[in-house]
Amino acid sequence: MYVVTGATGNTGGVVARRLLANGQKVRVVGRNADRLQALAKLGAEPFTADLTDATALTRALNGARAAYLIIPPDMGSTDFRSFQARVTDAFATALTKSGIKHAVALSSIGAGKPEKTAPWLDFIPWSKN
Repeated sequence: MYVVTGATGNTGGVVARRLLANGQKVRVVGRNADRLQALAKLGAEPFTADLTDATALTRALNGARAAYLIIPPDMGSTDFRSFQARVTDAFATALTKSGIKHAVALSSIGAGKPEKTAPWLDFIPWSKN
């Protein structure tokens, strides 16, 4: 089974639909249960969670073979880096506790910048190896 966060967004939606089209079991994670229903109709297992909630994310990742993890933008935040830190901390905790071995991580902001765009490297202990 694969877990896809941001499954109702641009890249997460493509990942979830492609996996489903290839007959894979997919758990889609989002903040809004209603928005996950279109993917549920395609066969995905919907899972509602706040991406800053490590306990919920651990439950979402349990039993998964791999995960696609995206840090969504919080355009309403006055401190985006703090929001990124909370999400990456929750992801790191959930990855560690769930024992998942494979993850793809994507930050949805900063692709056009030449450096300092990988908040993951600061927060996930095993990324430094």
